[in-house]
Amino acid sequence: MPEIGEIASGKDIGKKGDWDKFIYSMCPICGYTRWVLKYRLPEPKTERICPSCNCKRKAGDKHPHWKGGRHVNAQGYIEVWVAPDDIFYPMANHLNYSREHRLVMARYLGRCLRREEEVHHLNGIRTDNRIENLALTTNHNHNKKTLIQQLQKRIRALEQLHLKLEA
Repeated sequence: MPEIGEIASGKDIGKKGDWDKFIYSMCPICGYTRWVLKYRLPEPKTERICPSCNCKRKAGDKHPHWKGGRHVNAQGYIEVWVAPDDIFYPMANHLNYSREHRLVMARYLGRCLRREEEVHHLNGIRTDNRIENLALTTNHNHNKKTLIQQLQKRIRALEQLHLKLEA
């Protein structure tokens, strides 16, 4: 086992770059030890924050690219960042984001939603997350409601087309 502060070449420790020098370093937060490229350090420090602790330290509003913790995802739903101390944190994904319409419904009910529970947008607009526009259903019922909504939309379009053809 190497000692903290020990310097070795990449070849000696099984790393790529035979001529690169590495220093054995320890994270001051979690105690994780690893080999770090020596040239990346301004001076050979034996205490370097590991990538895992660095990410945790810069999570959320502490991150340099923080934009308020709210964005629209690829499916068109608004996602909101949930703090780890929030009671609705179990609903968040691995990046601490949860879909806003699910959070609105959970806050209204006063409990976290189960995985099989779906929140349906009554008017079909995914960014309209008012509680009056949301309905809690199961996966099975949600699919039925979506199908009915699509059929109603198609009927309205056909009725409008029929009216135009008559005129």
